[in-house]
Amino acid sequence: MYWIDPDGQGIGDPPIYVYCEMEAEQSDLKGTTSILHDSESQMDIGNCTEPGCYSRPIKYYASDRQIEALIQLSTYCHQNIMYHCRKTPLNFDGIAYAWWNDKDGARHKFSNRSTTCDQLAYTEGYDLQYVVDNVSLPITRIHFSNPFKGFGQHQVSRLRCRGKAKTEAMPRSCEDLWRMGHNLNGIYSVKGAKQMETVFCQFDKRPNEQDFQKRIGYQDIKTRPVYFSVQRLKNFSENRKPIPFDRDLVNIGGAMDSHSGVFTAPFTGTYFFSFAGLTGLTAFGGEKLSCETNTFLLRKTFFSFVGLVGKETIRQQFIRDTDYLYPSTITVQSTLRLQAGDKVWIEFHFIYTYLYGTESTIFSGWLLEEEEEEEEVERRRRSRKNAVAR
Repeated sequence: MYWIDPDGQGIGDPPIYVYCEMEAEQSDLKGTTSILHDSESQMDIGNCTEPGCYSRPIKYYASDRQIEALIQLSTYCHQNIMYHCRKTPLNFDGIAYAWWNDKDGARHKFSNRSTTCDQLAYTEGYDLQYVVDNVSLPITRIHFSNPFKGFGQHQVSRLRCRGKAKTEAMPRSCEDLWRMGHNLNGIYSVKGAKQMETVFCQFDKRPNEQDFQKRIGYQDIKTRPVYFSVQRLKNFSENRKPIPFDRDLVNIGGAMDSHSGVFTAPFTGTYFFSFAGLTGLTAFGGEKLSCETNTFLLRKTFFSFVGLVGKETIRQQFIRDTDYLYPSTITVQSTLRLQAGDKVWIEFHFIYTYLYGTESTIFSGWLLEEEEEEEEVERRRRSRKNAVAR
């Protein structure tokens, strides 16, 4: 027998006295923590005849809080109900004569499989109800009846828990931190659905209790910084082609290819782009200038003119008059949500116009917020679901 404190050393309820099976010969019992209670021996159900008229609460030698903490910290827990019978059915002729209650008081019938008990046999038989469900445990009350003047005795096993519940290397909640061993109330950083978040964890409460976790806000944390600013120093007059640039003022993260004029998003997230330049007319006419920001989303079902399958084009068009005698300014700004691998560039649509090559012709952009990709979120969701199933 050992003293343990599942809900946290020095906080919450006092430690509990448990039975630890560390060196048991049976492999399925090694490393098992058992919580004892007052209904482990065989007990007679008496002679009452109404369904569920015999009722016995199970009193554990541990607080509800400590039991719940142990279950949450364990890989899995189990408990069983052994019922010795002679002409005392659990279920008969569509009527449930016996059931048990879970930790929340919800009623659970015994399984409907044919047993010696339900066959009203004159010989003594038994039924074993095996419960492996961390959500329902522990068993808190049992109900039986003796409608046919037979014989019945019940025996409820100890609550047994094994293993340590797995948590991801990067905690996603106060509960993950608690499972890792944190027990000091305070402010922590956790990985949210799309950004890092700041939360307040009150570890003297349990994960299912109100105010165990309070969200404060998100943190602007990036895998690595991404921002660029490039210049076009030579005149440019090619229609419907990404504008290349001659000089990198800054290109942190290396996402901007100035020679092709194409920015490739390294991460899924929200980006801001800005383009400023001067335009002029040739001697052949006075048409309007159209500049566009084109974004090609790799996960759609459209075919774009760059020859890549699975793309959608998002255009933001700005048109203004251009004077033949004086240069005209053109400014394009855009905030876009991009998937990793999406591309953004500036295109020049015109007739008889050109772009001045000066130090004032600048294309800039940076990552505002990084998001966790949906595939990664889904992978983690499936991983947690599989862990629960196991």
